[in-house]
Amino acid sequence: MVFRHAGTLDKFLGDGFMATFGGLDGRGDGAARAMACAVDLQREVDAWNAKREARGAAPVRVAVGVHCGPVVIGNIGADQRVEFTVIGDVVNVASRLEAATRELGGRIVASECCLSAAGPEVAGRFTRTLPLTLRGRTQPIVVHVAE
Repeated sequence: MVFRHAGTLDKFLGDGFMATFGGLDGRGDGAARAMACAVDLQREVDAWNAKREARGAAPVRVAVGVHCGPVVIGNIGADQRVEFTVIGDVVNVASRLEAATRELGGRIVASECCLSAAGPEVAGRFTRTLPLTLRGRTQPIVVHVAE
């Protein structure tokens, strides 16, 4: 799904992964591609769950957090271990948005700035908008939730 939307699979994190969109290609539509990927990923999970439920298996829940903004991208590390990755506050916020899906009861939680940058094509998928104070922050950010 990530590659279908011209994203970069940055790393696997336990039972999840981190992907980036637009960090290297200069296309300017990274937020739109990230949001489209999140929506398409949920559609794929729905189709997979229908097959699972038909054979009596429990459905699988996939949570997505989406945020955008400036990051540091490149080879990061020391002589003993170097990794091509992205780092920065944007990465931390995206991770915390993904974690917030559980308490908010949503499948995708996207920041206001990312949804605005993505354009109106995906906005209709989001049913709730609310302020959310993330761990380590004093000021809330506006988020949009898709169930």
